Amino acid sequence: MFKDNLRFYRIKKGMTQKELASKLFVTRQSVSKWEQGINEPDIETLKKLCSVLEINLEALLSDRPNENSGFNLNKTFLLYNLIFVCFCVLSVFILLRFLPEKIPAHFTHGQVDRYGKKYEILLHLITFLVIEVLDLSFFLVCKRNREKRSAIVLHTVISVFAVAYEVFVLAIHSQSISAEYLPSFAVCVTLAFFLSLFAAMSPSITPPNGVFGLRTSLTLENIVVWKKINGFASVFLVATTLPVLAVNMIFVSKWAFLSLLLYILPITAVAIYHRKLRTH
Repeated sequence: MFKDNLRFYRIKKGMTQKELASKLFVTRQSVSKWEQGINEPDIETLKKLCSVLEINLEALLSDRPNENSGFNLNKTFLLYNLIFVCFCVLSVFILLRFLPEKIPAHFTHGQVDRYGKKYEILLHLITFLVIEVLDLSFFLVCKRNREKRSAIVLHTVISVFAVAYEVFVLAIHSQSISAEYLPSFAVCVTLAFFLSLFAAMSPSITPPNGVFGLRTSLTLENIVVWKKINGFASVFLVATTLPVLAVNMIFVSKWAFLSLLLYILPITAVAIYHRKLRTH
């Protein structure tokens, strides 16, 4: 649709609504209304839009999505699922760190009928590997056929299954962790999840205006600012999380949750950088 195409090509050019409006000699509110679908420009303005955005009229008015959008979405979903599977794998090693040597290995009607060594939980890695292989297979099929809708459905199914299996693994095995280790275990799993979110913020993974990332009026209007602020935030937050996670994996403490206060530093730095970009 026109409103979606206009927004897509404007962001692709790295222009804000205000910058586009100035080139067309209209108000920013006019551009905003076009992108919201409230009204549409006349034919002469449409021609000017095509000139400014360097596209043809068919591309601007077509109901078909951009020819690469399906593939890009397919790739984005693949990367998101890959990051989540990495979180799942990391959570298995976190469990391995805090579990006792012997754990319940098999249940019958809710009752434990066999105990085994904690290293048996590494078998879960096979399931996560299968999940990722399936997701990669779906990616290749959708890439070949350029099926946007199929990509969304198939990757979502994989995501739901991965989440359900991860919840199952954590719920079953966390019951065997002693009360002394639970605070550190909970913080480590939280940090591992944060790590996956911060990695997903990277502009090389999440496209402009994507689900993950710092979404403000400035970043949503300017693709250059989106890349700068989210690239900076992703690197800084990942760099903060890794050593904090390592320390909590090594040292057990009932006050482990206090280590989360260290995020005040990178969050403040990101806020200052965002404000600096706004003033330029």
